[in-house]
Amino acid sequence: MRTPLLLGLLLLAGLLLPARASADGYEETEQRLKSAGIDETMRLEIHDAIRKGVAVLRKQQFKNGSILGNAGQTVLGGLALRHAGIPEGEQGGRAALGFIMRYMRKQVRERTYEAGLACMLLQSLAVEGKEHKYLLQIHDRLRKGPRNDLGYWGYNSAGGVPPGNLSTAQFACLGLWAAERAGAKTAEKAWRLHLDTLLKAQRPGGSWAYYAPDDKAFRPMMQPYPTGTFMGLANIALASEALKESIEADAELNARVRTALLKGRAALRRHALRILSAPRVHGLQGLGFMPFYRLYALEKACIFMDLEDVGGVAWYRAGARWLLNRQLPKTGGWNSSRPAGVDPRSQASKPSAQDTAFALLFLLRSSAAYHPVTPRPIARAPVITPSGEEELEETPEEPGSAAPPLMLVGPVIDQLEKALELKRLSEIRKVVRSLRLAGRFYRSSRTADGFASPGHEMWARRLDAAVLKLALRFRTAKANDRVIWHAVSLEALKTLGELHPRVGPRLMKAAETLTYDKSFPTGYQFGWYATAFESLRRLKVPGLANWLGERVLSVEPKHWWRTAAALTTLSGMAPSVPGRKRHGIARSTWRHLVALSRRSSGNPQAADLMRDLQVLMFRLAAPGGDTDLPSLGTLDPSDAVKRLEAWWRHHDKPDDPLWR
Repeated sequence: MRTPLLLGLLLLAGLLLPARASADGYEETEQRLKSAGIDETMRLEIHDAIRKGVAVLRKQQFKNGSILGNAGQTVLGGLALRHAGIPEGEQGGRAALGFIMRYMRKQVRERTYEAGLACMLLQSLAVEGKEHKYLLQIHDRLRKGPRNDLGYWGYNSAGGVPPGNLSTAQFACLGLWAAERAGAKTAEKAWRLHLDTLLKAQRPGGSWAYYAPDDKAFRPMMQPYPTGTFMGLANIALASEALKESIEADAELNARVRTALLKGRAALRRHALRILSAPRVHGLQGLGFMPFYRLYALEKACIFMDLEDVGGVAWYRAGARWLLNRQLPKTGGWNSSRPAGVDPRSQASKPSAQDTAFALLFLLRSSAAYHPVTPRPIARAPVITPSGEEELEETPEEPGSAAPPLMLVGPVIDQLEKALELKRLSEIRKVVRSLRLAGRFYRSSRTADGFASPGHEMWARRLDAAVLKLALRFRTAKANDRVIWHAVSLEALKTLGELHPRVGPRLMKAAETLTYDKSFPTGYQFGWYATAFESLRRLKVPGLANWLGERVLSVEPKHWWRTAAALTTLSGMAPSVPGRKRHGIARSTWRHLVALSRRSSGNPQAADLMRDLQVLMFRLAAPGGDTDLPSLGTLDPSDAVKRLEAWWRHHDKPDDPLWR
């Protein structure tokens, strides 16, 4: 009698604990969620949402493996099912591939969206034989696809059909990357053409428009927008890794790519905060048109850039919570469109296969499987602290690259100083290598009490001076060498962030007095300042937030790039700034907002700065994610300042509860 009773109890327990059971089946997803800092309660909610979403797609999948009889829906849904990590998802992914191989091979191969998704599906299933041959065939078409001299793919995977756009280019790049991960030869010509176009098409604020800048037939869609930021940044990450050796050998291209990434990260922070910040300010309804597709694009940009935190906001947690709240209660799917007057969560709403697939791909953090630097252990993911700052594990050192003993630091310093006089591009690698060795030595020589010996401290001080000198060398280089030395200066600035905090005041002074020659592209200024301010943050220089807020922010056009870089750093630091200091920085921010609003008319860069300042006001006023700021999401920046005025008059008191 005991055995049947025990079996009955076990069966009952299984019925009562579906969430826990499903969590056990999502091992890879579970690890990804843990690495993103998601607590157990929310992880179980996400696993349950994934299980329901998989059930929706499987219900919409016909016996022949297609999803609603559509090639695009089938390959997209198949990819989401494959990454779900549970048996029914794996079965659905393989069934979708079977349908494509039997009935839709030519159609999928010739359409860019479907071709890119199919490459990811094929690679994720580790296919062999005729399926792997099909993967190589798709790759061969995609590598011919960038349209003429515009550098974007059109709707036809091999080109020739206008218009080329950033959305089709996004899936083409993902397809190329997946195929090359599965053994296809790198399509260097296609990657280089697309990378050159991305660098050319990037706007001063760091974002991208839907169409390439030379495509004059589509002027109405030439404005930068959030999804463009996310797609452009992800594509640069993929193209940069595919062309890594070529970029490292070309210092000027290296500098252009680094600057584009820095500007793109600033735009990413600005646009991500607009759509993910606390509901009272922007509203998660601010995700706007095609919200599930936009979240998927955001996820790729953040994962490819190794970001778990954007301006103090945990992007995955915010996006996942929005998706959990939008999941249809009866069916378990998602749908961004609905008949007029129908609540999106009502039983009258039916799930969309496309929206459900994009929602699942976001919740599953599926882009981790296509991270440009592979393999990427999950344990290397950033851990977000309560202050909103990132803490990364130490990067394992390369074999044979141990820190030099004390007696060899002198030659390393000498090599750095001699490198200041070099002019040949082939020697740039030696400079970077010297910096890396010097930084490793410095880290190895520090102890909890200071340095291992007076000799170590002496060499450390020489290292401070040499690296700081290298960070500023481009200012005195000949005009035709300045761009090259500017790239080297970014490496030096990164190394400064690993040195002793005492170098901070000297770097702050340099940043405050730095002047750029007119021969430099203005975007390079942002690259230098952004890297310098990030190094100062890593050095934990006392008073950094006040210095940035009161001494660096400026409405003078010649300092706008420095101001934009300072706002990038300040927005991330804002949640950890003590209350009264937050009020002081907010007062400075408000003063600049008012001054800038008087000169922003018709100037896109000034409007971008105003948006950044408004986001900083929100970050300062709402470190806990809630505030009574008026809604600013759809307002013109100047109109938003008028809406903020009454709010600021009410809270402009150091002893106001808001600043405690």
